[in-house]
Amino acid sequence: MEKELGGKIKSAPDEWDRLYNFDFFIPVGEKFIGIQIKPINQDIPLSQISKEKEPQLKSHERFTKKLGGKVFFTSFPRKSEIRRGSRIKKLLMK
Repeated sequence: MEKELGGKIKSAPDEWDRLYNFDFFIPVGEKFIGIQIKPINQDIPLSQISKEKEPQLKSHERFTKKLGGKVFFTSFPRKSEIRRGSRIKKLLMK
């Protein structure tokens, strides 16, 4: 995907992580694609996940308005041996 979009996958700056709730981004021209990675944890009830997702979606909307990009979610099992960085690259290479 990096090749197709012409940009490298980068860790989100702390400011973007706090303001817009995503972990990685890919520059595409003058805009960005944000990537939010969430672990799957069997101990967390679905109601808690829903409560967290709504504010995140609002911050993703602010990101779209301010910086002209979209944020996409992906998830992985918490106990997975796959590191987050390699996981995102594998997902984006498909």
